[in-house]
Amino acid sequence: QLHEYPKPWATTGARGRKHNVVNSLWIDPDVLEALNLRIQAKYARAQAEEVRSSEYMTDDAELVLVAYGCPARICRTAVDLAREEGMAVGLFRPITLFPFPVGQIANLAKAGKMFLAVEMSHGQMVEDVRLAVNGVSEVAFHGRSGGIVPTPTEILNQVRARFGKPPVISNFPGSSDSAGKEGRI
Repeated sequence: QLHEYPKPWATTGARGRKHNVVNSLWIDPDVLEALNLRIQAKYARAQAEEVRSSEYMTDDAELVLVAYGCPARICRTAVDLAREEGMAVGLFRPITLFPFPVGQIANLAKAGKMFLAVEMSHGQMVEDVRLAVNGVSEVAFHGRSGGIVPTPTEILNQVRARFGKPPVISNFPGSSDSAGKEGRI
């Protein structure tokens, strides 16, 4: 037998009760607009004063990896490995994700850089990168989820693919892409 419990907060089409009125605390449009303008001014001030990021070897890079947190450290190793192979790769690391460093990425795009967003997710940051690039350059994505941490070789193979090179096999201990000593990079 199904027991229904009273839910006076629920919008149920007003079955057997008077209508619930759900609206903003700021009902007056002028008051609400003033609030929104104050919030927008706060966002603009944060965008002007609080955006932080770092760059590693982006000056001559053709491809820029964009990553934050743990993947950024892994990408830095992948950049070093790619550089050893002669590929012009750099790393852009957003330190603040909000506000996002749109201007810095836009400048890299205008300089002709391609981008590879690397995340331990299904692509939340890549959308911000695409918005910042605004169609000026290519933006690719590589993501892992479920707690899987990408390896430097995994990222290197993403880079190699963009440079038209075949993948390599890793000998990083515990790597899902390791194949023993014969494949060591």
